[in-house]
Amino acid sequence: MSKVDVLVVDDSALMRKMISELIGSHPFINPKDTAINGKVALNKLKKDHNYDVILLDIEMPEMDGLQFLEEFSKLNLDIPVIVVSSFAKRGAEITMKALSLGAKDFVTKPSGPISLDIEKVRNEIIEKVLVWGLNRKKVREPLPNVQIAENLKLVEERPVEFISPPIEEVVLTKRIRPKVIGIGISTGGPPAIRKMLSQIGNDFPVGIVIAQHMPENFTAEFAKSLASSFPHLDIREARDYDAVVPGRVLIAKGGKHITVHEVEGKVFVRIVEDDSYSFRPSADLLFDSIATNIGKDAIGIVMTGMGSDGAKGLKRLHDTGAITIAQDEKSSTIFGMPKSAIKAAAVDFVWSLDEMVPNLYTLLAALGFEPRTQGL
Repeated sequence: MSKVDVLVVDDSALMRKMISELIGSHPFINPKDTAINGKVALNKLKKDHNYDVILLDIEMPEMDGLQFLEEFSKLNLDIPVIVVSSFAKRGAEITMKALSLGAKDFVTKPSGPISLDIEKVRNEIIEKVLVWGLNRKKVREPLPNVQIAENLKLVEERPVEFISPPIEEVVLTKRIRPKVIGIGISTGGPPAIRKMLSQIGNDFPVGIVIAQHMPENFTAEFAKSLASSFPHLDIREARDYDAVVPGRVLIAKGGKHITVHEVEGKVFVRIVEDDSYSFRPSADLLFDSIATNIGKDAIGIVMTGMGSDGAKGLKRLHDTGAITIAQDEKSSTIFGMPKSAIKAAAVDFVWSLDEMVPNLYTLLAALGFEPRTQGL
């Protein structure tokens, strides 16, 4: 298997050198070339399309990262762009704008535009370059079924097989009345969530709670960006005691956990802290709270992401009688979280990203829900 070829775009010669050396330390990543700004990068890409990943700074002279993304989209090149952003609030706002313009993911520089301590995020950068680069390479060349291990080594694994039953068959055994749809998602989540929300109309009859692994400073801007793109839905970063109602999408606050509760027929969320979980927000804790407080009247979905967060909680939710779903391997940016849930016997269905929302509409109709007509 050939290496993942990367174009590093940053106006700082020092950062170009440090990032290139950092990613080049991995045996399957090749820092193929660099560019001083977006204009130079575009010229290089017009001459050579053979890159698997672009690492993009935002603040650059002559053509910044956002201007680059606007022009890059016109080239119709399916090369994933990972933004390398500062951590400040303004950085979060710009990064979310970059995601809305087509960037696939982001990494936060630990100490501003010139981060001499970029080594602190070495594993995160390498992981994301491998994740998106391998997805790109699958389109360009036949690849073995490789997965990224926690030590960032590439290992071959046998495909996980699962044949989804007809929706009507599951509904016969699980006659539930969902009060909430909980989603756990990580790497590859922002574009996947955007794709789902683009298919959800204001008639969708169940409230949604999303635990997306994301840094603390970014989830508010992420929710704001989604709300701007899909104004027919009430999308917000979740606040303590926010109600879960049809037409509303609650994004868990980064650095905190979100749990779902019900009192006197009212379903709501709590924002909590618990350092015993590796990820904040934790998909496991979200699903566990739904199993404990809502029971079978819920739908749980594990989507793209590295690792196994969500598998244990989804298994408990599944065993209460709720309906549970995993995203399929082909449409997942990385199959770790869905695969772990499938291997744990925690899912009723395995659906592609394209199938997810249409099938949810079909599932809810089979459960007796009618399209929502009233407002919030």
